Amino acid sequence: MAQTDLDDFDDFGEAARLVLFYARVAVSESGGVAITPDHLLLGILRGTPDVVTRFLLPSDSVDILAQEVLATMGTTARPHESAEIPISPEAVHVLAEALGRARATTARTVRPEHILLALMETSHTKAVGVLRIRGITEETVAAYLR
Repeated sequence: MAQTDLDDFDDFGEAARLVLFYARVAVSESGGVAITPDHLLLGILRGTPDVVTRFLLPSDSVDILAQEVLATMGTTARPHESAEIPISPEAVHVLAEALGRARATTARTVRPEHILLALMETSHTKAVGVLRIRGITEETVAAYLR
């Protein structure tokens, strides 16, 4: 995927690739012309929910979070099932930051936690605000990764 300069995601582990898969599914279901940071968040919530649930209160649920994230995004036309769905420049930036975070540690591959941390650090969308309201911050995710 030359558009991303991320070496075709070779440095992304299986779970991180699952996040990307579900981010694409989110675009197909909710609409859009590209994978955005909000779709990456939905990909985490759907593909690797434990990444977020470890930071939540027992009374919170990933399903409710996903519904709230979707509500912040609005609706647009859905792409055709076979359509190529590019990654937006903002999401490329998030993924590049996640890769940088992974390389700065002993991690050999990008994990969903790296993507979540990069989202928290670089994306200031209403969807990420849904996590902040519940007390999930850059600091809590970074502390977990240490």
